[in-house]
Amino acid sequence: MTKILLEQITNIEDITIFSKAYQEGLIQINITKVSKHLNKDRKTVEKYLKLRFYMMILIC
Repeated sequence: MTKILLEQITNIEDITIFSKAYQEGLIQINITKVSKHLNKDRKTVEKYLKLRFYMMILIC
């Protein structure tokens, strides 16, 4: 799944597209591989994966 994901991601903001499925456990993402692909810190990638989830909580 991560290989397919890496083909779709070109910048850090693209990760939020997959965040809902990641939070619901529908997909598994190798955060280390994604972070290396984007040249970002692993914690930054994880933050963006959780970002959409937290934004939904704040809106409600």
